[in-house]
Amino acid sequence: MPFASQYLDGGNKVRLSDYFMRRLTRLEPPYVISMTAVLAALVVLHHDSFMSLLPNYLASLMYLHGWIFGAASKINIVAWSLEIEVQFYILAPLLSLMFFRGSKTRRRLTMVAVSLIAMLVQFCLGQEARFRFSVMNYLQYFLLGFILADIYISDWKRNPQKTLSWDWVGGLGLISLLAILSLPIELREPMLFGVIGLLYYSVFRGFLLSRIFSFPLISGIGGMCYSIYLLHGFVIIAALPITSKISVGFGFLANYALQAALTGVCVLIITAAYYLAIEKPCMQREWPQKLYNFFLVRVDRYAKLNRS
Repeated sequence: MPFASQYLDGGNKVRLSDYFMRRLTRLEPPYVISMTAVLAALVVLHHDSFMSLLPNYLASLMYLHGWIFGAASKINIVAWSLEIEVQFYILAPLLSLMFFRGSKTRRRLTMVAVSLIAMLVQFCLGQEARFRFSVMNYLQYFLLGFILADIYISDWKRNPQKTLSWDWVGGLGLISLLAILSLPIELREPMLFGVIGLLYYSVFRGFLLSRIFSFPLISGIGGMCYSIYLLHGFVIIAALPITSKISVGFGFLANYALQAALTGVCVLIITAAYYLAIEKPCMQREWPQKLYNFFLVRVDRYAKLNRS
């Protein structure tokens, strides 16, 4: 949005040093702490070899595990998408310069055309291991975000008008999405691109959908999605031996729903604590300076005590 505002709305120019520092201070602490905690758990509780996991740990910290090993991280398997996210953050200034220029029709047609080309490349190279862990394998979805940002600023002027008709479109889009997932990949990806874009558009324009996704509980959980994503797998693994002892006598589906509910509650509690303790403080832009001042004051006090 800052890049879209700069190029499309005459907004403030984005300082790249501030942009990259913000990505670093916002995302790195929760990521590094979680990866380190998981490594410790694997060594101490699972009795894995520290030295054998060290290369995977270091590669994951550098967001290069997929490219180096051609596989998802052995420390935290979900980190594969965060590696792609970092690639996107690095490319975002260049992509913005490329796709937020020219007339409205030209730039949007260009983004759609590049997305179709990306899908063709994915169809040809999709089985290559390291390509699967590159942003090129998902480029169309990032460009879809660019298109929506363009529409949000240029067409809606940051205030989309909401109608019930778009709620119907969103509902039909969701049904279509479930049907598309069973199609062959060469048909599925172009249709997913269109239907997912339509769904997001409907959430902005739908009267009920916009209210549902703005509901504090839902938006609050959405705000914790980074912490949830980082930790949910490990919380489920830790909780299942306990929750699985609780069952109801109504068959598999009933027990599956029960376990989903119980482990889901565990995930929300643990990740909410992590969010409040680790991630949320990192959302404050000035936290590095505050931390520096905190230690500086204590070092100064310690020095004065020694002098006295």
